[in-house]
Amino acid sequence: VPPQLRKGSKPPAAFASLAVRDASFKTKTCAPSTEPVWDEGFSFLIKRPHAESLELQVKEEGGQALGSLSLPLAQLVAAEGLAMDGWVPLAGGGQLLLRAQLGVSG
Repeated sequence: VPPQLRKGSKPPAAFASLAVRDASFKTKTCAPSTEPVWDEGFSFLIKRPHAESLELQVKEEGGQALGSLSLPLAQLVAAEGLAMDGWVPLAGGGQLLLRAQLGVSG
């Protein structure tokens, strides 16, 4: 459990921000919870999957970081179905259920 969510402290209203290069998205802010759920999808145009990363941050409504993840997209290139779906640990504590998939557009 991240130190920010220890027993006795008020759960945060949290959102997630996702970025690849200069493109970024922000989820809606969830009601205060120790287990926020966003269930949102975002698409990025990937030019160099072997050299780029998805940068994800979970933050409190006031902007304090709760956890972060840097996912090298090369991991998706090597994955079956060009996708990963599962729990990933966040730097700073906690974990996140994430589905990431590379797709080809023509």
